[in-house]
Amino acid sequence: MTIDVALREPTPADAEQFHAFAAHPLVLPTVDAAQVPSVEDVRTFLTQLAAQPNSPRKERAIVVGGVVVGSIGLTIEGSEGELGYVVHPDHWGRGVATQAAMLMVHHGFAELGLTRIYAKFSRENPASVRVIQKAGFHQVDETTWEITR
Repeated sequence: MTIDVALREPTPADAEQFHAFAAHPLVLPTVDAAQVPSVEDVRTFLTQLAAQPNSPRKERAIVVGGVVVGSIGLTIEGSEGELGYVVHPDHWGRGVATQAAMLMVHHGFAELGLTRIYAKFSRENPASVRVIQKAGFHQVDETTWEITR
């Protein structure tokens, strides 16, 4: 069974749903968070993101069944983008991150004109490695995977 995954621009109104995964104890070790964010921290981040449409970070909410269950983004530098994502643990192992990655790769190539998208993951995160492999990335070195146009 395939889960219907959609991407959309996040808004400050999504703060509570973003907080549900951003502050989850299973997610925190996988991201570079100095501390557990509050709902207000998340709202401030989303407000700043909305105010900077030309930012090199192209962030999207991952939506399943009308609920924001994660976040995925590309950090753009020239014609390349670095992919990063986070999904609420309740949705791990269901193909959500893989579908979101494939949608974001399409967005990066078709709409942003990128020629290379890469991701960096350690061997301590084998689930993310499987996600990007299923999304069509191939390994470049010890921690980097890429997909090119």
